[in-house]
Amino acid sequence: MDLKSILSEWKIQESIGENTPFLEYKHVPFLEVFGRDNMGFVTSVDVIKESRTGERARVYKMNEKCVFYPTDLRGIETKLVFAEEFDLDKVDIFSREDLIEIYNHLELLQRKGDIGLIVNSKKSALYEDKLSFIEFREKGFPMINTYHFDSFSELERFLGGRDGNFLLKHRFGLDGRMIYRGDKNYLLSLKDIPIDKYILQPELKIASEKRMIFFGDDLIASRIILDRTRPWETKGERRHETLSYRPTKKEKDLARRFFKYVDGTVGCVDTIQLYDGREYILEFNGTATGYGSSDGYVYDCNGEVAERLRDMIHHG
Repeated sequence: MDLKSILSEWKIQESIGENTPFLEYKHVPFLEVFGRDNMGFVTSVDVIKESRTGERARVYKMNEKCVFYPTDLRGIETKLVFAEEFDLDKVDIFSREDLIEIYNHLELLQRKGDIGLIVNSKKSALYEDKLSFIEFREKGFPMINTYHFDSFSELERFLGGRDGNFLLKHRFGLDGRMIYRGDKNYLLSLKDIPIDKYILQPELKIASEKRMIFFGDDLIASRIILDRTRPWETKGERRHETLSYRPTKKEKDLARRFFKYVDGTVGCVDTIQLYDGREYILEFNGTATGYGSSDGYVYDCNGEVAERLRDMIHHG
């Protein structure tokens, strides 16, 4: 099989149980490029289980309507593993330890010759840990001040002596998940949260957010969003205006340099612009990066990403 994607088990099971298509705008182009016989899916839960017990991961496929179904195939063996998502269930976000365990197993299979390429690399995936923001800032990248605490009492002492608003963000949170008000007025609501799994940043007045999607050194898509909202402002819904955007040479050069530093193969660099004129790198996303859609979105590079992955298999 040419390609196997790692996805969250709960999303596959939800698609099967409800007989609903899963991201067809993304997977239709992938299925067209690779073919249904040459593309499969395994879950992050099964990869960990295979690592611990030797029980080989179940392989799922998609039918013509992009609904998952289980097969009798077992194992992760493939020419290219595309690590898309790592969530272990619908509620809890995976940890750094989970990610390391998954990648250690993939790299073991790669050394044995059972796997060809892994996209993105372990180094790149671990840089999605928001704790890395401290390193990025030390390396001279324009990052928001970031703090990390091992316990609630450490966080309490830090906030007790400071004014201003802060945000507590899960180190692997995506799509606005696991973000809390983190200033001292909300301390009691944070007492039961595993603080070491989060980072703290000052709350900023953000005017816009720009995204640049790269495949290697090539910028393949970009956009800007306005009227950016936070989860508590819209009861968890994400609302904003998305527009096409052509980044400047300066913006592209910075994003490309950052993307190279994190060892990205495919993914995006997000930046934010404040009302006072300051600009920061917000984060790097390799897993769960959206490549747009043909349904009225400002770009659709799903087919291009699929073709470039196929070319990696055949041409290195």
